[in-house]
Amino acid sequence: MELARRACQILQEQHAKLGRAWFQSYDWGEFAKGVRHILEGGSVLLCVDQERAWFKHYVLAHLNAKKLRPLVPIVDGLLGYAPLLPDSREWPVIGDLLDLTYRNYMFWYVGKEGDLSEWISNKAHFLWLLDAKKGLLSAQDPLLDLKLLQLYRVFESVLFESMLGQLGSQ
Repeated sequence: MELARRACQILQEQHAKLGRAWFQSYDWGEFAKGVRHILEGGSVLLCVDQERAWFKHYVLAHLNAKKLRPLVPIVDGLLGYAPLLPDSREWPVIGDLLDLTYRNYMFWYVGKEGDLSEWISNKAHFLWLLDAKKGLLSAQDPLLDLKLLQLYRVFESVLFESMLGQLGSQ
């Protein structure tokens, strides 16, 4: 089964929990790109804006917590670089360090558009941008946290189904 179609199917199953089909215009191709990257042996560096720090902690605490599942190479993308982040002139140095540390990585950014998301968008990435011109996620949405968790659950389900050979990686 095609990744994008399965992701949409899972989200539709969960749709009733939120009461509206907010996800129909989501870019599933971008979504599948992140899953394929992991399936091809890459790692993912999860980065968030300050307001979504809870989301990063949730993902990192739950993703590899279950026994009898494959471990997934999603890590805190900028852990240890916090002192360098406020100065965008340091970002090329951070990029060089990441290139030395990770063989094949991409960024997964969740948050508002800004300097950091712009820098990340110049590298391999998939973005969950808030308040973007073409985006469907709004920082003002009272259901935003639920939507982020719902998207994550779909991502996690599709990823593990793909890793376990239950669906193809088209």
